[in-house]
This record gives sequence, C-alpha cells and structure tokens, in this order.
Amino acid sequence: QAELRRRAGIKFKHASRMFFTRQLLEQATDDQIAGYKAQRWPVDGRLADLCCGIGGDLMALARRGPVAGIDRDPVAVVLAAANCRTAGLTSAEVQLADACGQDLAAFVAWHVDPDRRVEGKRRTRVECHEPDLDALERLLARNHQAAFKLAPAAGLPASWLEAAELEWIGNRGECRQQMVWFRDLARDPGKRLATVFVAGQAEPRTIRGGAGVETPTAEALGRYVFEPHAAVLAADLTGVLASQHSLHCVSPG
Repeated sequence: QAELRRRAGIKFKHASRMFFTRQLLEQATDDQIAGYKAQRWPVDGRLADLCCGIGGDLMALARRGPVAGIDRDPVAVVLAAANCRTAGLTSAEVQLADACGQDLAAFVAWHVDPDRRVEGKRRTRVECHEPDLDALERLLARNHQAAFKLAPAAGLPASWLEAAELEWIGNRGECRQQMVWFRDLARDPGKRLATVFVAGQAEPRTIRGGAGVETPTAEALGRYVFEPHAAVLAADLTGVLASQHSLHCVSPG
C-alpha cells in the first residue's frame, strides 16, 4: 500500500490515506478529470456509478449528491467504501452486485466504466469489455441518461456516433479516456471534443467540431513544428485545431 500510495500521488489529492490494488489504481479516473466530468451531472436525484472500482469517479459524483457505487469485485467494493469514508463522503454507498442486473430506472442518470482487461489482457473493442456492447445497449435502453468511460481507441456503433457527444480527455501528456455522453448529459450530440488539462492551469482547454477536417500542406516549414496532443489525435480533430490557429501539415495526411 505504501508503494501504491506513492504512485497514486499524481492522481489523487488524498492518496496517502486511500487504498488501492495495482490494477485498480491504473484503471481509476484521477481527481482532476473526475471533478471535470462530474460538472455535467444533475445535482437533484440519485446517481449510479457502475463498475466503480476504487472510486475515482464515484467520489467526484458523491460531491454533487447521493450516488450508488456498484461493482462485482468484492475487493473493489471494500476499497471504494474505505476511500469514500476517507474523503468524508457520506452521500456515497457502495454495493457488491452485477452492474447488468441493476434497475436503472431508479436513478436519474448513470455512469459506467467497463472492464477493459478481461482475462488480464487490455482490449479496445467494446464487444470484448465487461459489460460488453450488447449488455451496455440493454442498460442504455433502461435509462438513456448515461455516460460511458471507454478506451481512447474504442470503436463505437454508428447509432452512438449520431446520438451521443464524444469527448477524449487528456492529462499529464496522454489521452486518458473517451467519454460517450448520452441524452441530457450530451451538450452537442453528434459532435466530438478534445479536452486537455495543462499543468499549472485549473481549467482545461477544449476544442470541438467534426472529424476528418483536411489540413492544407505547408509549402515550406516555418519556425515551429507542433505536435497535436494525443487527445486531439484520438478525437480526429487535428484539422479543426489547425484551422483555428492557421497551421499547416508537413506532408499530406
């Protein structure tokens, strides 16, 4: 725990008093991203955080109101409950249960972080996650006020691309996750965003637009060569970024 707490210091403000396993720490949303994401959620009514892990997103949601954290891993449930107590969050309750069996109609909105390391191997295909694509579709049919935390490279069904707002979030130099926002949680359905946290700045920077915007090729290199952030690349918003700042690419594509 001492070693894990040391590593967790870059992700959690109260890391020195929290509890982790190695894998659950790697999978957890950090304080900064979780707090940013929580701003979208309603403050009235009960929320659900499915596959809550050690409670990264759960704790942020609990600061807005009552929330149920649900996980089928008994170790995760014990650690999430302990971490919520450490943070003094009495509005969070943690349950040992299967996410797929939940009555989501009892919640105003819900969040899920499917397990992407089934059988110990990291997978980007949503069909290989737990809950898998079919299970997520069934859960969504029960309550459309939902948000999915997925791998940055996860491919999505065409119906999601039209109905949801997609957001790739970057922090500490990497693209950390892809958020799929549905119904009222989506501010601009059908669009995509790249949100990047910059060291030393409280608020992140965000660009939004459509994918695949072409970038003109430079006739010659200028004084600076820029590399788009990994979140911008994952969101396929390089063309939008280049257009906003009058940038050109060094070669076609």
